[in-house]
Amino acid sequence: MLSFLELVSGLTTPAIHPARAAQIAAINANSSLTWRAAANARFAFQPPGASRSSNGVLGDWAADIRAAVVRGDVAHYVPADATLALPESFDSEEHWKECAKVIGDIRDQSNCGCCWAFAGAEAASDRMCIATGGKMVVPLSAQDVCFCGGGLFSRGCDGGQITTPWEYIKRTGAVTGGQFKGSGPFGQGLCADYSLPHCHHHGPQGDDPYPAEGAPGCPSEHSPTCPKRCDDGSAKGHDVWDDDKILFDGEVQTASGEQATGGRLGRELQVGHQGAARQAGLLAARRRGCL
Repeated sequence: MLSFLELVSGLTTPAIHPARAAQIAAINANSSLTWRAAANARFAFQPPGASRSSNGVLGDWAADIRAAVVRGDVAHYVPADATLALPESFDSEEHWKECAKVIGDIRDQSNCGCCWAFAGAEAASDRMCIATGGKMVVPLSAQDVCFCGGGLFSRGCDGGQITTPWEYIKRTGAVTGGQFKGSGPFGQGLCADYSLPHCHHHGPQGDDPYPAEGAPGCPSEHSPTCPKRCDDGSAKGHDVWDDDKILFDGEVQTASGEQATGGRLGRELQVGHQGAARQAGLLAARRRGCL
């Protein structure tokens, strides 16, 4: 029997589950498509739906956004010039050079279904920097948002809703925090770094030094307890939990996300994980205890 590591490393080609093969064949029979479906090695030998436990977004997220628009919690984005032509390419790190450090900070959620929290924490960090003209270049803590910001349908590693991080940050604020043990571009010294280890995600292992999901060193994680104080070794100015909280004024905007269909099948065939979309539009930030 092939091991999990052999399957994800690309050293051998696993057999495709009959139900998955039939599903792929049915998709590829549609001649109007401009792409072709194929089996991802990670899920090829399993039936369709095998990645459901890795999909961190719970509930009907499109309906959640529509409801938030009705409540006035989320506003439709209206471009200033609807006739403006889109450029051939756009790189936000190049466009907002003063925010390149935070925009380019691609974080690792480990083997934990908290993509819903990472998406919000990372996008909010980017928007905070952009909205303040580069005066606040700091990552908001995914540790705080994922394990403290949940609600009825947002449960840390067991998944959540993509609207929850925005509601949590605006209402309660989030502390600063980078990657596992300060391994990201911001290093150590922030209030609450992510506490779960780096893992290899999707595709051939290549020269990735981190263990694959499910392998020794990267087990399926359970949510740690919500922290109530900053990490040991946090630098002065980031060492008091309540004082480090950052909140937002303004509104959350959505361009067209509420019109999307979700597409679990497409995500599963491609990656099967980290499917939460990033939203943008928070207008201004303030530091609790500072403004």
